[in-house]
Amino acid sequence: MKVSVLCCCVLLLASLHSCQSYNPFAQFGVYCNREAYGKQVTKKGCDSKYTQVKACLGTCASYAIPLSHPPYFKRKCECCKPSLTSVKIVSLENCDPGVSPLVQVESAENCQCHSCS
Repeated sequence: MKVSVLCCCVLLLASLHSCQSYNPFAQFGVYCNREAYGKQVTKKGCDSKYTQVKACLGTCASYAIPLSHPPYFKRKCECCKPSLTSVKIVSLENCDPGVSPLVQVESAENCQCHSCS
């Protein structure tokens, strides 16, 4: 049963390869969300500290659909990554004399599926 369903899906994907807007992952809940993330901030000469930032987490479309002509596969690969970031200033404690306690950490403000690079 599973093999026949898989074969049907492969045939369906192959027959729809020319449709630019077709997303074979739509039924699986493709998403890319901004989520809270605990990050350890470190700097030589200071105590480390955990802080909350935002990360991009999710699953984006990725597939290779067979074609009957070169290049023989239509490929799509997308990754969940920030489209907008902000800088958070973290102040560390117990720093050595002359060492600034301030550290810049990036945090995601908006996340989207973009071409992988």
